[in-house]
Amino acid sequence: VQAIEEFAPLELQMSYDNSGLIVGRLDDEVHRALLAVDVTEEVIDEALREECDLIITHHPIIFNPLKRFNSATYVERCVEQAIRHGIALYAAHTNLDATREGMSWRVGAMVGLEAMSVLEPRRDNPEVGFGVIGTLPEAEEVEAFMRRVGRTFNVAALRHSDIPQSMDKVRRVAICTGSGHSNINDALVAGADVYITGD
Repeated sequence: VQAIEEFAPLELQMSYDNSGLIVGRLDDEVHRALLAVDVTEEVIDEALREECDLIITHHPIIFNPLKRFNSATYVERCVEQAIRHGIALYAAHTNLDATREGMSWRVGAMVGLEAMSVLEPRRDNPEVGFGVIGTLPEAEEVEAFMRRVGRTFNVAALRHSDIPQSMDKVRRVAICTGSGHSNINDALVAGADVYITGD
């Protein structure tokens, strides 16, 4: 936990978030960890098969308070299984999104952006915040750039808006690894030719 939070401090998470140690105790010993985007019943089963005693996910399994544990939902079943088998659950969500060199920075590096800066800096610390804006070493044709992004992330299809006829090259790219809807204006103000989001 300390190693994760030195990189992505919990203070960076949004108020609605629930990052951190969700199930388990700080003084428990862990020997093997499983990484996943979400805790699901399949992920719990894999952790059991692989003898993992820690699951680190991006999305917290619990966003809202749970009023009962009666196995009615997959969230309750996953938490029950984790407790029953001594598996700690840890989430690094918006704190990982907002930290410098976090999720958007990593994606930016993967698509070759240079001179990256924070797209939506926090008021109290402009070095951290959501998203990045950066520049490609050379302008690329829009379709070629999108195909390259698809290959980089090994996805068969990319969903995109209509490409303006007046736009033939991409140079400035904004990225937000979350849903990204709240940062569209930031991308426009920053002069992005293309805005890549996780959703």
